[in-house]
Amino acid sequence: MSSLLNNWSKDEIIHKDKILYFDILISKSLISNIQNTEYFTLSKPVEIVEYEIYKYFNEKMIDKMNIEDCTVEIKKFIKDLHVYNELKDIGQSLVNKIAERRKTTSKEIIKEMGYDLLI
Repeated sequence: MSSLLNNWSKDEIIHKDKILYFDILISKSLISNIQNTEYFTLSKPVEIVEYEIYKYFNEKMIDKMNIEDCTVEIKKFIKDLHVYNELKDIGQSLVNKIAERRKTTSKEIIKEMGYDLLI
């Protein structure tokens, strides 16, 4: 069971003060009050409750990061990654050419440049 939820299989009835994310669960009707007490039980299967909690936090993260369309963000990230890899390849090619002219290794050139890269 996820750490985002109480262990509902162990404790089917829990006091509201001990329920993790009580406000979220109550607002989404995922828990039910037991006879007008301060104790609650799940009103949906635990898998659905878990899914709804994850969905809530994903939406919150998307809002916080100002992501309007995940597909657009992913495509932009992939494009930026391609540009980064191309620049890295060009840099590595230049280091190799310098090493070849100096008859040394790329590792030595990178060390001389003050970079601590794994090659």
